[in-house]
Amino acid sequence: MSKPIICEQCRKVIEEKEDLVTASIFFRVKPYHYFCYGKDVRGSRSVFFTNHPLNGLSGTISYLLTFLMTVALFLFTEGFIKYIALVYLITETSLRIYAYYTYSRHLKM
Repeated sequence: MSKPIICEQCRKVIEEKEDLVTASIFFRVKPYHYFCYGKDVRGSRSVFFTNHPLNGLSGTISYLLTFLMTVALFLFTEGFIKYIALVYLITETSLRIYAYYTYSRHLKM
Protein backbone atom coordinates (compact mmCIF):
# COMPACT_ATOMS: atom_id res chain seq x y z
CA MET A 1 0.00 0.00 0.00
CA SER A 2 1.25 3.47 -0.80
CA LYS A 3 1.82 6.30 1.62
CA PRO A 4 -1.42 8.13 2.57
CA ILE A 5 -2.01 11.57 1.10
CA ILE A 6 -2.49 14.17 3.84
CA CYS A 7 -4.34 17.46 3.32
CA GLU A 8 -2.16 20.51 3.97
CA GLN A 9 -4.98 22.38 5.73
CA CYS A 10 -6.84 19.93 7.96
CA ARG A 11 -4.15 17.20 8.18
CA LYS A 12 -6.66 14.41 7.42
CA VAL A 13 -6.18 11.64 4.90
CA ILE A 14 -7.53 12.19 1.39
CA GLU A 15 -9.04 8.92 0.23
CA GLU A 16 -10.87 9.59 -3.06
CA LYS A 17 -9.74 11.27 -6.22
CA GLU A 18 -12.71 13.65 -6.42
CA ASP A 19 -11.83 15.02 -2.96
CA LEU A 20 -8.27 15.87 -4.06
CA VAL A 21 -7.21 19.30 -5.26
CA THR A 22 -3.53 19.73 -6.00
CA ALA A 23 -2.44 23.36 -5.91
CA SER A 24 0.78 24.88 -7.15
CA ILE A 25 2.18 27.51 -4.80
CA PHE A 26 5.62 28.87 -5.74
CA PHE A 27 6.52 25.75 -7.75
CA ARG A 28 5.53 23.48 -4.86
CA VAL A 29 2.61 21.11 -5.33
CA LYS A 30 0.44 20.63 -2.26
CA PRO A 31 -2.60 18.35 -1.78
CA TYR A 32 -5.86 19.64 -0.30
CA HIS A 33 -9.38 18.39 0.23
CA TYR A 34 -11.79 20.13 -2.11
CA PHE A 35 -13.45 21.94 0.81
CA CYS A 36 -10.14 22.87 2.46
CA TYR A 37 -8.79 24.37 -0.76
CA GLY A 38 -11.89 26.49 -1.15
CA LYS A 39 -11.75 27.64 2.45
CA ASP A 40 -8.03 28.26 2.96
CA VAL A 41 -6.10 28.78 -0.23
CA ARG A 42 -8.61 30.91 -2.10
CA GLY A 43 -8.85 33.30 0.84
CA SER A 44 -6.16 35.72 1.93
CA ARG A 45 -3.30 33.66 0.56
CA SER A 46 -4.48 34.08 -3.02
CA VAL A 47 -3.95 37.84 -2.79
CA PHE A 48 -0.27 37.50 -1.87
CA PHE A 49 0.71 34.12 -3.32
CA THR A 50 0.05 32.81 -6.79
CA ASN A 51 -1.78 29.53 -6.43
CA HIS A 52 -3.94 27.63 -8.82
CA PRO A 53 -5.42 24.16 -8.94
CA LEU A 54 -3.66 21.67 -11.17
CA ASN A 55 -6.43 19.10 -11.43
CA GLY A 56 -10.17 19.30 -11.87
CA LEU A 57 -12.19 21.29 -14.38
CA SER A 58 -10.70 24.71 -13.65
CA GLY A 59 -7.16 23.34 -13.78
CA THR A 60 -7.79 21.63 -17.09
CA ILE A 61 -9.37 24.74 -18.63
CA SER A 62 -6.51 26.96 -17.46
CA TYR A 63 -3.97 24.51 -18.85
CA LEU A 64 -5.72 24.38 -22.23
CA LEU A 65 -5.82 28.19 -22.40
CA THR A 66 -2.14 28.33 -21.45
CA PHE A 67 -1.32 25.80 -24.14
CA LEU A 68 -3.26 27.69 -26.83
CA MET A 69 -1.75 31.04 -25.86
CA THR A 70 1.75 29.56 -25.85
CA VAL A 71 1.29 28.06 -29.30
CA ALA A 72 -0.06 31.39 -30.58
CA LEU A 73 2.85 33.33 -29.06
CA PHE A 74 5.36 30.85 -30.37
CA LEU A 75 3.98 31.02 -33.92
CA PHE A 76 3.11 34.69 -34.25
CA THR A 77 5.77 36.56 -32.28
CA GLU A 78 9.44 37.00 -32.80
CA GLY A 79 12.26 37.37 -30.39
CA PHE A 80 12.69 36.39 -26.82
CA ILE A 81 9.03 36.44 -25.71
CA LYS A 82 8.19 33.17 -27.43
CA TYR A 83 10.86 31.33 -25.45
CA ILE A 84 9.57 32.72 -22.18
CA ALA A 85 6.12 31.39 -23.08
CA LEU A 86 7.63 28.02 -23.96
CA VAL A 87 9.45 27.81 -20.61
CA TYR A 88 6.18 28.66 -18.84
CA LEU A 89 4.37 25.87 -20.70
CA ILE A 90 7.10 23.36 -19.86
CA THR A 91 6.92 24.40 -16.19
CA GLU A 92 3.12 24.01 -16.07
CA THR A 93 3.30 20.63 -17.78
CA SER A 94 6.00 19.45 -15.38
CA LEU A 95 3.96 20.51 -12.35
CA ARG A 96 0.92 18.62 -13.64
CA ILE A 97 2.91 15.47 -14.33
CA TYR A 98 4.51 15.66 -10.89
CA ALA A 99 1.11 16.14 -9.21
CA TYR A 100 -0.34 13.16 -11.05
CA TYR A 101 2.51 10.79 -10.22
CA THR A 102 2.82 11.96 -6.63
CA TYR A 103 -0.85 12.22 -5.61
CA SER A 104 -3.61 11.48 -8.11
CA ARG A 105 -2.60 8.05 -9.36
CA HIS A 106 -2.54 6.61 -5.83
CA LEU A 107 -6.18 7.38 -5.08
CA LYS A 108 -9.21 5.32 -5.95
CA MET A 109 -11.88 6.67 -8.24
